[in-house]
Amino acid sequence: MIDKNIYDSMTDEEFIEFVRNKYQGVNSNEGLIVQRFLKIYDKSNRDELTGLYNRKAIINYFWNYLNSDDNKYKSNLFSLVTIDLDHFKSINDTYGHNVGDDALKIVSEGMIRYFRKKDLIVRDGGDEFLIVTLNCPISILNYKTKEMSDYITNSIHKELDSKIDEYGNFINRPHDYTISYGIKEMDLNNLEYCSTFDKFKDVFPDWFKEEKGYADNDAFEMKQSHHAVRK
Repeated sequence: MIDKNIYDSMTDEEFIEFVRNKYQGVNSNEGLIVQRFLKIYDKSNRDELTGLYNRKAIINYFWNYLNSDDNKYKSNLFSLVTIDLDHFKSINDTYGHNVGDDALKIVSEGMIRYFRKKDLIVRDGGDEFLIVTLNCPISILNYKTKEMSDYITNSIHKELDSKIDEYGNFINRPHDYTISYGIKEMDLNNLEYCSTFDKFKDVFPDWFKEEKGYADNDAFEMKQSHHAVRK
């Protein structure tokens, strides 16, 4: 039985990790209940449509990293990629929301294909996604993101070009659907002095918003260039 004082001093994430370790592989009734609880908790951090993490998982990801005992990984070489599907509204308008959902699933599948399991892949809302990577040089990250973008674009076009209307005619695709993205190397120094999770929660939103803003600006410029040649 865990001491109540220790329990009260834990963050939710620390408690979840404690429970996960304590009951891993335990097949008693209590263990099975806890394992079911952990599945429900993990599901609450996932996007229902794509299965990717949702934005709630972002703060926990960084807090867990900064409090990790495995110092060999503490290089702070983080990068952020923000991703946006251009002309997404026209997919919904032309083909319907079910096909729009399929397009979002294609984006998520492409992200999983080209990035690592240890990278944090998030659906940030709507047709916006982000990836947090650790120890991936910018040159490699640029290459991987471009390859991913091409793969997603080709997959979406292939999917849409097979769609037919109610009369059995192929639907004319109104646009070349593209991916816009921005990349930002992240500076974690402003987070490292946060000794408690409460302090971390106060600092993190503004810090992350500022870091993400740089990547978003680059993604917006790419989107503008795509719209200039929209077909």
